[in-house]
Amino acid sequence: MRSSDKGYQHPFGGTTPKYVERAAADADRPPIERRRIVEDLKTKFDTINRRAIQCGTAWLTSIPGDMVVTVEALPSSTFPAELRHRGYQLRPEDRGERILASAITERFGRAADGTLVPITEGSTVPVVQRLAHAGIVEVRFSFLL
Repeated sequence: MRSSDKGYQHPFGGTTPKYVERAAADADRPPIERRRIVEDLKTKFDTINRRAIQCGTAWLTSIPGDMVVTVEALPSSTFPAELRHRGYQLRPEDRGERILASAITERFGRAADGTLVPITEGSTVPVVQRLAHAGIVEVRFSFLL
């Protein structure tokens, strides 16, 4: 359905998104050409997914071969900035939640009496113990391949 059709209202604005226009144009192509396009999308997805795995702070949650890629990332992740630097136009999506076993990390040092004390920013006390806790991450983006 195009934005000019009656009753169509796109959630991000009044125009048809590029990926919808591309999908409509691809539907008219011969099957062999469509397969080549999907294989190209899968290759791009795989390259980006490998980088996300290396980064360790981002996850691609969409289907390989889809034109729209969804990324979930930790708030401290540099992966979204890296994608923007590569020329992808990221747009925020609805809140996504991912429970991570080590989203929260606490660092402790030893006080003079031997007890553990939390280390604050700028402290020169050496870290003697790290504790990781589960936490919920709520950052999600999408972009067009």
